[in-house]
Amino acid sequence: MSPCKCSDPYALLILLYGPERGKAAGEILRQLLPEPAAPATGDLNESSMILPTASGLGQQSIMMKDIELNHTGLDHPWFQGFLQGDPAYDDFYLCPPADADLSGVFRPVGTPLRSRIEDKTVWTTFSPDQPDLNYQNPAVMLKVIDTLLTALRTGIRLLRLQHIAYLWKEAGTSCLHLPQDLLILSLIRAALQIAAPDVRLVVKVGSPWEQRPAYFGNGLNAAHLIETNELPLLLLDAFARQKSDVLQTWASGLALPTLDITFFHCLSWPDAAAGRLAANFLNQSQLDALQTALASTPSENKPPSFLAALKQSGKKLTPELELRRSLAAHAILLALTGLPAVEAESLAALDQDLRELLRARAASPAFSPYGAQMSVNSGSACLGLLRIAPDGTNLALCVTNLSAETQEISMNAASLGFTGEWRDLLTGDVMDLNGKEWRRLEGYQSRWWVAK
Repeated sequence: MSPCKCSDPYALLILLYGPERGKAAGEILRQLLPEPAAPATGDLNESSMILPTASGLGQQSIMMKDIELNHTGLDHPWFQGFLQGDPAYDDFYLCPPADADLSGVFRPVGTPLRSRIEDKTVWTTFSPDQPDLNYQNPAVMLKVIDTLLTALRTGIRLLRLQHIAYLWKEAGTSCLHLPQDLLILSLIRAALQIAAPDVRLVVKVGSPWEQRPAYFGNGLNAAHLIETNELPLLLLDAFARQKSDVLQTWASGLALPTLDITFFHCLSWPDAAAGRLAANFLNQSQLDALQTALASTPSENKPPSFLAALKQSGKKLTPELELRRSLAAHAILLALTGLPAVEAESLAALDQDLRELLRARAASPAFSPYGAQMSVNSGSACLGLLRIAPDGTNLALCVTNLSAETQEISMNAASLGFTGEWRDLLTGDVMDLNGKEWRRLEGYQSRWWVAK
């Protein structure tokens, strides 16, 4: 299989969230798009709509939709049919027997696992108002696939599948990352390969790092992209401590097994899964500091934005430095190997400065989502990444200062293949990287060096 069209350096998503942010995000889209965005349509979870797209920024237009596979809402037609005894929805939801051994079931939240709804006791992994679907019933799998294919009629190019690791339930197990979860993912991938081969699956696993490769499969039978849920927290920590150590270690693990798969990055409000994943890299004191910052983040909308959380992390800054720090966070997002997604709110808040970052990224094949990445030691307060185009012909050296103070980069550019004159995509500066002048980074400055 050849990589999808969104694998080139122009690929980007601009995330537009649904009900809780609809008005503001809708206004942003009206300013950005030459034509209206496709309307939201009903699917498994009508409250989880995401309609991303990109246009007018030197980027390819893409649309993505969130699909909740684990459960539906109480007012969903499937669940209402189930409650009313409609034979079409018989056994569509899990009703665990009273004597079932559920003691080992992994609990991502503190709500009851069993919930009484009218005359039914249903399995509710995440919330009493979110009854879990019963994938042991083949009719559920068929209905889910039919729903996915129906959603594609609106021009969706990416489907983001939520909570794939929780789908299969079996008493006496953890009900997490069971082999059947991967089989369900493979069935969905096979159906798409026949009916919509250009559509790509984004999987939000929320699992420990070492378990993620299983959801890539062999590159042809599982997810096309896996979301890095922990990235927002790792970035907040890096800017709060003004240290690159944890982020650098994490970035060094972003290896792509084949050219058919990659990662999906988004700077959104961290959820519980992000916290569990970040705990693989951060110590307890670092996690406690982040929790304090997140708890004190004000917001008129729920959930708050990443930018709002960033303002609460670390020391207080002047408005100018806050802007530079926000741009630095997005420079890292856009430099990472994988497909980046920029929230429409961020684009509106950072405006022209962020747009310049996006145009710069689109100017080099080294930023292909399917290109390789090397972590480069650039000093304790700077994050260094070397991006390599899939065919190996283009390089980009990306360095970001995580602090408000001027830093001197400590690296041997020649050892990375950077000799002679190189151009900074962000400033247009041309310098000999064997010299010393290029090593100086102002507070929160980013530099992306490519061959002249």
